[in-house]
This record gives sequence, structure tokens and C-alpha cells, in this order.
Amino acid sequence: MKVKSICIVGGGSSGWMTAASLVKNCPDLSITLVESTDIPTIGVGESTIGSINAYLDDLGLKDEDWMSFCNATYKTSIDFTDWDGKGTRVRYPFGNATYLGKYYPIDWFIKKALIGATKDEYADFAMGNAWMLRTNKLVKNSERIPGWNFYNDTAYHMDASLFGEYLKKEYCKPRGVKHVIGSVSSISKKPDGSIKSISTLEGVEIEADLFVDCTGFASILLGKEMGVPFISFKDKLINDRAVAFRVPYTDKSVEMETATNATTLCSGWVWNIPLWTRIGTGYVYSSRFLSEEEAEEEFREYLTTERVPPIPAGVLDELKPLHVKINPGIHEKGWVKNVCAVGLSNGFIEPLESTGLMLTHDAIAHLINILQGRDEHLINGYDISTFNRRIRRSMQNFSGFIASHFALAERSDSPYWKYVTEELDYTDSDAEEWQYLRWVTDTLGSSSNWGEIGVDSGVPYIVAGMGYNPITKRQVEQMYGPNIEEAYTLAEEVKGDIASHKINQLKYMEELPTHYQYLKDNIYES
Repeated sequence: MKVKSICIVGGGSSGWMTAASLVKNCPDLSITLVESTDIPTIGVGESTIGSINAYLDDLGLKDEDWMSFCNATYKTSIDFTDWDGKGTRVRYPFGNATYLGKYYPIDWFIKKALIGATKDEYADFAMGNAWMLRTNKLVKNSERIPGWNFYNDTAYHMDASLFGEYLKKEYCKPRGVKHVIGSVSSISKKPDGSIKSISTLEGVEIEADLFVDCTGFASILLGKEMGVPFISFKDKLINDRAVAFRVPYTDKSVEMETATNATTLCSGWVWNIPLWTRIGTGYVYSSRFLSEEEAEEEFREYLTTERVPPIPAGVLDELKPLHVKINPGIHEKGWVKNVCAVGLSNGFIEPLESTGLMLTHDAIAHLINILQGRDEHLINGYDISTFNRRIRRSMQNFSGFIASHFALAERSDSPYWKYVTEELDYTDSDAEEWQYLRWVTDTLGSSSNWGEIGVDSGVPYIVAGMGYNPITKRQVEQMYGPNIEEAYTLAEEVKGDIASHKINQLKYMEELPTHYQYLKDNIYES
């Protein structure tokens, strides 16, 4: 088919992100976005990862252009607190690891096997910017922080609904994207089963060559109209609910961290996303173990008594909770005939590791590449199957990676944690959705495979942070044989270099502004 016109059904962040990329990269297309005013926006804070920079760079957007509009702050790490049931906080920083300039991932695990290490030490070993994260400081670029690259190693916390509004008002509509307010009432199809047009309750009919479904979990076009089967991830990723609040700051200079923090509770985990004017926080849990009422009660108790700093009970009582249903899984295909799904309408894993917007702009990038791949935006079956395979593979990789967090966690002090860490078998399925989890298992199980772990891999951070060491003392002794003293020498060198790097970095951190002050000086100065 030749694509001359595109109709995006659904607004929000995914719809307007799609429209912005299309109007920038395919300006000759006629682009219409249909948006219903009946769909509520969540707006409790969205966390991104470093790949968002490629999307923003493609649109030519600078931080100073959009961050203040979207209540955005910087993010340099995803942190995990109390996944061992002992209050430990471990960090998974963004960027390529430098390993103190001379080591490999396996060297730290050898050190741990022989002379010990804390769960939270791996980031200090792998990343030059670890102490900037720990002290909540920020600097644009600095040769004094090994490997630090502000552009590559930062992402954002933002109000995703405001980001969609920004793209709509400041980018899409000024460039000619047609905006139709209305709710889809009927869909007309062609004899071959593709969509001819959609009609709204307000009486507007829109024809297009390609329809992009951005209707969220409702998946009005792909799921309901085209009937594409949905593959659930609930057999391994059991969290299917969340309750969220927008909470005020007590002290911005301390609480406005550069990390999304994931803290475990009895039946799931809590996200903490610091925006500029408020904090977005939510409890992700499984309805198999908690009702909505029980989850909200436990979450309120945590916020008022255990959170640091706690939210005064009187303040929390004035805040309205938002209950959200999560459907982890993916449609069998993300593109069928002339319907392409972007964002939640195609699939979702769960909020851990901030994959929501990443999977959205990943799908948009694939869509743009296909539209630009042939003259006159010609698309055939090969292009569609390529899109489906790429999106499916990306979802499979991240579903397995996220499942590894729960599989390796050390908590078993509640029915939920006992189930996900002791009773659930993460390696019993040959389904493609868990192939990445099998790769993690196979790679870590053999010292000869550790060369496959790249400098941008998150696997060793999660493995180390969850307390698991796949390199045992016995294996080290077998690896080194009669030269075992060399292994001990290596372990002591790693220990000494970590300590030396800490001293140097803490001294330098005294010169840097806090994350809050950096934002105040560079983004919110007006």
C-alpha cells in the first residue's frame, strides 16, 4: 500500500509523540489525530531511560525548550530499595560502564567470592558517576568523573500528559497536524478487512491509508476491531494493579533525586518519581494477594510512617488516590493490514525499569524507518512483518530482564514474596517471551560466557544488587588452579581502586550543586 494519509486514534503522550515524529520525518503526509476528551490522563509522573534522548534529538528539542513545561527533572539511575528485605538500596546507573578503567564485570564477582562485597558496591566499581548519584549532585560534563557523558547518561522524570500537551501545542499543530476532538463511534472496513474510515460521535468521518492505534489498554483498533490475540505475561509478571498519589515535597534539595527509586512492600513495590513541583509515587501490586482497599491502606501506612521523609497523615488525607489496572503482555502482532499500534495499545510489561515511554518511542522509530524505506511511502508485507518482529523482540527482551529482578530478589517474608521468589519457576517455559531470561541464566552460569556482557548491559547491576553471585569461590579456584593467588591479588586491587575512587569523587562532589540547584540555575531560572 502507498501511504499518503495517516490517522492517529488517541492522544496522550503516545499519540502526540507519534504525530510529532511523523510530521517531522514525513512532512508530505497528511496527518490527523483524533482525541477523545473522555479519556482521563494519569499524570502521576513518568520515568524514562536514556534512549529518550534520540527521540528528542530527532525532533530538535533542547532541555530548555520543554522541561519546564512538563515539570521535568533529570534522571541518571534506577534504584532498588529493600529487595533483600533488609533496607539495602542498590543503583543501576545510566551509561556505559568504565570498570575503573581497567577491569571487566567478572572481576568484581571474583572479588566478592574471595573477599566479600556489599550488594550496593557494584555501581561504585562499574560507573565513574556512582558517587554523583549517591550524593545527589549534577554537572553538565566533567573530565573529573570518569566516563561521564551528560547527553548519554541522563534521562528524565516528567509529567507525561504535559509532554503530550507540549508536543500538541508547540510542535504538532504549528506544523500542520490536524486535530479532531471526538470519540470513535463506528469503524468502516474495506472488503479485504483493512480499515477504510472511522467516525466519531460528533459526526466526523476520517479516511486514511494507515491508522495508528494509540488508545492505550483499550486497544480499540488493533485489539477490538482487528481482533489480534493478546499474549499475557501474567504467568511470570504477576503485578496487575497500582494505586498512586501526587505528594508534595518536604525538602526539594534532598528529595529531588536524580533516580527513580523502587522500594518493595509486602505485595509488590513502590515507585518514587521526583518532578519539579511534586513527587509521583505509586504502589504496584498483584490483585492475587491484595484488594484495592488493602493496597491503598498499606500504601498510606508506608507513606506516613516508613517513607523517608514521611508524608504527614493530614496532608495525605487531602490527596486523592488513583487506582490503575495494568495488563502485562503484548498483542501477537503490533501491525495488521493498515493498523499499527504504538504504546499501551500494543502491549506493556510493568512499570519497573521505566519501559513504558521507551517502548513507545521505539515503536515510533521503527514506523518512521518503514515509511522512509521506500519511495512514495510504499509499504508491503515484508515491512509489516519486520515491524512486528522488532517490536516483539524488544518486548521479549525487557519482559525477561524485568522478570529477573523478581527471580533474583531475596525477600520471602510475605505470601507475595514467597511466591515470586520461591514458588514461581522462571525457567520452565520455552515461550519466546522469556528467551532473554534464559539468556541471562545461561550467560551467568558459565564464566566463559561473561564476555557477552557489554558495557551497557544492566544484567550485572541487577544480579549484584539482588545479592546473587554466579561466580562462586569454587569456580574461581577451578578457573585459576595453581595460580589462585593471582585471583586474590586481583580481588585486593579491585577493593583498593574502589576505595580510592570513592575518596577522590567525594572530595570533588563538594564542589558540585545539588540536582535541585542545577535545575534551578539551568532550567527553571526564570
